[in-house]
This record gives sequence, C-alpha cells and structure tokens, in this order.
Amino acid sequence: MQADWQAFLVRRGAVIEAGLDAQSAAQSTARARVYDLSGQGVLSVLGDDAQTFLQSQLSNDVVELVRGACHLTSYSSPQGRMLGIMRAFRAHDAFHFLLPLELVEPVRARLSRYVLRARVQLDNDSDKLGRVALGGAGAQALLAPLGLPAPQTPGTVANEAEVSVLNLPFAQPCYIVVAPFTRIMRFWEQAEAEAQPAGGSAWRLLQIDAGIPTVYPATSERFVPQMVNLEILGGVNFTKGCYAGQEIIARTQHLGRIKRRMFRFACAGDTPPQPGDAVVTGDGTEVGTLVDAAAAGPAWRMLAVIAAEALALRLHHAVADGAVLEHLDLPYDIDFTRGQQ
Repeated sequence: MQADWQAFLVRRGAVIEAGLDAQSAAQSTARARVYDLSGQGVLSVLGDDAQTFLQSQLSNDVVELVRGACHLTSYSSPQGRMLGIMRAFRAHDAFHFLLPLELVEPVRARLSRYVLRARVQLDNDSDKLGRVALGGAGAQALLAPLGLPAPQTPGTVANEAEVSVLNLPFAQPCYIVVAPFTRIMRFWEQAEAEAQPAGGSAWRLLQIDAGIPTVYPATSERFVPQMVNLEILGGVNFTKGCYAGQEIIARTQHLGRIKRRMFRFACAGDTPPQPGDAVVTGDGTEVGTLVDAAAAGPAWRMLAVIAAEALALRLHHAVADGAVLEHLDLPYDIDFTRGQQ
C-alpha cells in the first residue's frame, strides 16, 4: 500500500523527491497544511504481555499510553545510546510507534531478541497504516468536517473505529492521523480543499523548529537522550523503573554533567546537510554532530548536538563547504549543568 499511496499523491499533483518527499501546488493562503508522512513508519506491538514488555524496554512510561496519552519515547542500547526515538500511542489492543521508515525493521528486530517467552507480537505495519499530519492555525477546525475524532488536550490521542488522531504539544495546533491507507486517501482528498499539501521536508522543518530530535540510521547509538534534550520534551520518565540503558541515563540525569546538548542553527550552502555530519570550529576541530536538517527557503535549518565549551565559538558545517552556522533560539530553555526533569 505504500507504493499505492505514493502513486495516489502523484496523481494529485505531488512531486515525489528523494527521501519520500511530496509537494503539491496548492493555495498558499491556507490556514492549515496537510503533511505526507511517508518517511515515517509504524511499529505495532500487541499481545497479553505487551505493556509489561515495553515498560522494560522504553524510556517513557507505557502506562500513560494506556490512559490515553501520546508521547515521545526512546529505545536504547545497554550503554544508554539511543537506537531510535519514537512517538508512541495506543489504539484498541495495540501499541503503535512512529519512527523513520528505515529504522522500523532494525528496531523491531532488536526488540524481538528480548521477547523470549513473553506473549508479544511485533509487526512492521508501515505498509498497512497510512499516516499524515494536519497543522496550522486552522487545523483544529478541520477535524470535525473531515470526520475525524478530535483529542482536546495536547499530548493525547483519540481513537475511533480504525482511525487514531494524535494531538501534538506544538505552539500551533498539530495532529497526526493514522489509519488504513484507503481511509488516509479519502482524508487527503477532503483536506486538500482547505489545507495546503506539504511533504517530508516541510514536516522535518516543523520538527526542527519545535526542537524535536529524530534518530536516523546514521546517528543510531550516537546519543544518550539528554544530549538531544529528550527529557526536556517529556520523552524520559525517571520514576518508571528499569529499562534498557536506564542505569546510564539515570546516572547522567542525577549525578553527571551534560557535556553536550542539542541546539538549533541555520546555514547557507548548496550541499544538503545530513544527519551525522560533523560540526567543526574554524581550525577543523570536531565539536558536534548534526541531528537533523531541512531546507528553509534558499538556506538550511538544523539541529546539532554541540559540546558545551564550543557553543560560543564560530562553528561550521564540515561538509557544506565549511558553511558558518548561525545559532537560533529553541522554543524551550536548556542548560549544561545537569539533566532536567
């Protein structure tokens, strides 16, 4: 169905580019945007022991999902290095996790090693469940006319029949819709009459400007959660008990000093920045790593993990012809002195 979805978008005027991007000519005055999330995959976990199993593996509290929450969480190695960051929610009898499409199978395979005799089933549902997002000042008003359930509180999910709608805690209203592809196609046809279609690059830029990190294959097992501010974003629960990597993550939070943190930057240049690219000082000393990047007009905006002592220096993107990085504000406060709860 993923291929059928891409063909559907092309028939409706989208331009499919590298990285599963989709763009469409539409009214620029729209008060909402509808985003194609083809670059996000879906990992589903179900079974009688699913809740207990996930609670022992992930950084956030799975019990919150049972109560109707949707939140960020991470899956880490025993060394506390993240293999993936996921947006999690529960629908009916299954837990679902949105993460980059190319990471679904590696994360599923890694988790499956620890199932043992637990009654748990892990499925890659990326070809079964479609996903789009609706964002902007007019997004909330479009939900009811489009026949979608409306979660009223940011950080919650509303489920109705085969459709799940996640209310994200962004500065402006933003919702992710997950449903079978046939339902997603009907939703897209209805939404594009009132909302401007947008693709993966636009969604990545929205995440970057919100200060939300993503782990990609190039950065898997490169960062502990605090390096990318995940605990500030509510993606780590420090009272839930043991899980993979918990000892290192908790020690960093309570006893350590955060030597690297994630910040937002902009730069010019013709070479697209890529996750995993190095950030260097003027003399070529590597002081950071690119987390994510997206086009912003003729320039680029990005998130990068930077060493504390280097933040005040003149920084460069090591790949894009040494382009100078301009430090931009994040929508939340951080500090290097210790972890935050």
